[in-house]
Amino acid sequence: MARNKLRPVIIVCGIALIVVYYWLDPCTWWTPKCPFKLWTGYSCPACGAQRALHAALHLDFYAAVRCNLFLIIGLPYLSAAVVSHLSGRRYAVTLRRIVASKPIVWSYLFMFFIWWIVRNILQM
Repeated sequence: MARNKLRPVIIVCGIALIVVYYWLDPCTWWTPKCPFKLWTGYSCPACGAQRALHAALHLDFYAAVRCNLFLIIGLPYLSAAVVSHLSGRRYAVTLRRIVASKPIVWSYLFMFFIWWIVRNILQM
């Protein structure tokens, strides 16, 4: 029941965030910096996600991939997870079952950590 009350708020916040990242370039205005990178000098898996999102919203997928490959690869999974969680439709139950299945979750986590290691090796 609480999810039904929060659904409009989450949708409006998500749309607002998309509009902000479409109009404002993270390279030219203040955005939060990655604490992991500030402390260690290494990139976390999400480093560059703000720039990648901005580029993807402008359909510049080459720049988006250069900023954060994993975000672009993970967007379909993330989108499916959000839709399955927020939707009250019948197909959302099936989608939720797929998104939350152990093989899918473990595969995503495996790719997450591999990306974390590979991106720092490539930066050296």
